[in-house]
Amino acid sequence: MNGFTGSVASQADFIWKNAKDLWGDFKHTDFGKIMRNVLSCVSRASQSVVRAALQQVFVQTDKKSARAT
Repeated sequence: MNGFTGSVASQADFIWKNAKDLWGDFKHTDFGKIMRNVLSCVSRASQSVVRAALQQVFVQTDKKSARAT
């Protein structure tokens, strides 16, 4: 899955196709763990960007909270 590129829609289609294919092969209790790993692999390229954006949100929220008190 490394290097998987494409639109958000094509990535979503890829993930759901794999989910449907795997559904009957694993215990339902294990399915969530497996899909979490699939999602992690697909989103790995953008994880650092998302984390940086989330950190900015936290910093801005902290600044607003400090001004309010």
